[in-house]
Amino acid sequence: MFIRNLLIEKIHRFLIDVIHFIRGMEIVIEAIYEKGILKPLEKLNLKEGERVKIKIERNLDEVLEEYCGLIESKITLEDIKKLRGEAKEWRKF
Repeated sequence: MFIRNLLIEKIHRFLIDVIHFIRGMEIVIEAIYEKGILKPLEKLNLKEGERVKIKIERNLDEVLEEYCGLIESKITLEDIKKLRGEAKEWRKF
């Protein structure tokens, strides 16, 4: 049973590697930044010491909340989401 599970895990990792290779080696994951360190929210199939490039995309809702707080705006995040939805509708014309 142990050998079977180990084999399944190896095959699973191999298939993930193949998928990543086919996608151009690009992996998109979420991470949390804590105490100066980015912590992935899922396991990464990387070799120890492997170098990678990281593209950071901030969560738009968090950025908007932060901005509204900085300018002491009475506009809420829900107001902004509503306006974004209306803007998308206008773009259709």
